[in-house]
Amino acid sequence: QLALAVATLFIFEVSAQIQETTTNSFSSDLTEKSSFNIGQRAAGTPASIASIDTIWSDDFSDTLNWAYTGGTDEWNIDSSLSQSLISQGFDAQMNSNSGGRFASIDSDGSGSTGVQDAEIEYTGGVIDCSSYPDVRLVFQTYLRQFQEIRQVIVSNDGGIVWDTIPVLTQFGPSISSPNGYTEIVDISAAAGGQANVKIKFRYVGAFDWFWAIDDVRIVSAPNNELALTQEYYNTTTDLTSSTYYKMIPVRQADSSVVNFGAKFINNGVADQPNTKVTASVSFGGSVIYSDTSDSVLSVPNAASAVNFNTMFSASNGLGRYEIQLEVSSDSTDEVPRNNTISNYLEVSGNQYRRDNDTITNDNWFDVTSTWEMLLKYEIYANDTVVALSTFFPYSIVSGRGVNGGDSISYYLYEASDLKNPVASYENYYVQSTDINSWITLPMPVATLTPGIYYAGFKIHNNNSSVGTNSALNAGTAPLTVLLRRNATVASDPWEYTTSFTPFIRMYTKSADACNGVSITIADSVSDSTTFGAIDIQVSGGAPPYTYVWSGPDSFSANTQDIDYLVNRGTYYVTVTDVFGCEGIDSSVVAGTVTVSEINPLNALVLFPNPSDGRVFLKGDDLEQGTYTVAVYSMVGKQLFTQEVDLSNQYDRVFDLSHLNPGMYFITISTRNNEQKTLKLILN
Repeated sequence: QLALAVATLFIFEVSAQIQETTTNSFSSDLTEKSSFNIGQRAAGTPASIASIDTIWSDDFSDTLNWAYTGGTDEWNIDSSLSQSLISQGFDAQMNSNSGGRFASIDSDGSGSTGVQDAEIEYTGGVIDCSSYPDVRLVFQTYLRQFQEIRQVIVSNDGGIVWDTIPVLTQFGPSISSPNGYTEIVDISAAAGGQANVKIKFRYVGAFDWFWAIDDVRIVSAPNNELALTQEYYNTTTDLTSSTYYKMIPVRQADSSVVNFGAKFINNGVADQPNTKVTASVSFGGSVIYSDTSDSVLSVPNAASAVNFNTMFSASNGLGRYEIQLEVSSDSTDEVPRNNTISNYLEVSGNQYRRDNDTITNDNWFDVTSTWEMLLKYEIYANDTVVALSTFFPYSIVSGRGVNGGDSISYYLYEASDLKNPVASYENYYVQSTDINSWITLPMPVATLTPGIYYAGFKIHNNNSSVGTNSALNAGTAPLTVLLRRNATVASDPWEYTTSFTPFIRMYTKSADACNGVSITIADSVSDSTTFGAIDIQVSGGAPPYTYVWSGPDSFSANTQDIDYLVNRGTYYVTVTDVFGCEGIDSSVVAGTVTVSEINPLNALVLFPNPSDGRVFLKGDDLEQGTYTVAVYSMVGKQLFTQEVDLSNQYDRVFDLSHLNPGMYFITISTRNNEQKTLKLILN
């Protein structure tokens, strides 16, 4: 299997995992993210029909039932979040079943100097769970996570000894929960069968985000409660295929094979015989795939894994494929809403992506210098990459994001060699129109053979963020996202994260990608002076564009506009957009452009070129006398000029390190107006 191979491949290349999410509690509803209500059994209802009893509950309507201490900013019980959170766009009220008052703590509002280690404890008496050996703590919540810690703390001796249980760890950095999300925590080890139970909630943070809770209750564990916890796309033995692509090019979809698998847990207190998972895929309103796993006996508190015998391929063409997996047994499930996981994938002409096109801002790694991030893609059939695209959000709240002038490079690696990219776009300088948007850059033609590849970017500032989506982040598989911080050389180690999936897309070659695309080129020719020039304006297609010029006397260039032309004739340009669509045009230089037959500067060259700023003019047999050296930007702006004696070796050295990286023109002129213009690239 491809994904299994990559896990072995990275033993020596990937040094560590960062910010890994672990789950110590479980949610009633990981897919729908809506509220879940457990009610007390009505009087006279037989226990065989419903086994869930509400043992204790509180909705914060009586503030005297709760005490809170610790930290510079303590818990607060009110009917609204703090104004500092509301001003950032968070909901003012909690979407809880009871409404009204709720408990909350605002770490963000305390500022960069605030530190919280605060608890809120139920002091309205002890809770008697002596008749229930298996119990669950259920509460509704609203939060945004950064690096804080959330815990439920339980005592069974009236508050002398406490047991701590981490909760809500499924939310990664800078991820918001749905408002009214229901969390269910198994507290049987501490509270089951105990008569003197007490509970409290603990928050530990420092300029992080916030936590709100409401409708807290302790309930008996249901008899029959299966929960489908994870779907897989290359069997359950392959942890790196626990998520799938949201969009896959048709050439790859036709060649790929999905091996469905699933994991589930028995959260009830009764055995569940004949437990199985059914998988189905619908396309265009019709079921095109259906299979059922082998049956197993599911025992309480045990997780099980099942695989499917029939493979699936999304080979019905372009469009959306709806996927559903459902766990069931011979018993009627008492909490059915977590029995199903629904997903989808789309087959496209040339777009490969893992994201679902719903952008969440403010997901980043704090770094101090260059950082690089990659996303895994599998190639199942020979293909050609044409472009990469990344979304870089800008946050008004944090001030993080790319800015005009920032340098970005895009890379595509084979998984077997994360030091030498198979294709790259080096040093693209961010434009004002790129801020808070997708930046799509063309990649050099590179044929991809079947295997695993990593596509991504390197950014050179220390205050950026990359877009992600919270609905996907909790399910990011190991070795799907690689990160290299403070990278300076190709041998610097890689890490991996399971905290989020960044918005990095790859585009492959498509026969119909250019259907209906028209690239128009308008030119402006200047040929009434000693040197000619051609400026062009391009419309249509998808920028940024690449340019290839050809002309008289083997002329060639790859800039948008060309100048310092010394030959009359026809100049041809091919403009290619980011997806490989082309436009072709020609321009005629027919005026007074001339070139001297004898030019004493013909032998001059720049060394080194490209340069880090220190440049030397090389050339032999130069005439004695003073020369003028001028430096121009790409748009023809003169940056400075200097009189030098090129017959003197020391006058030939120039320090241009104060200029920004990019391309420049160096023009050397004699007193007789002979000139030579050289191109210089500064790194």
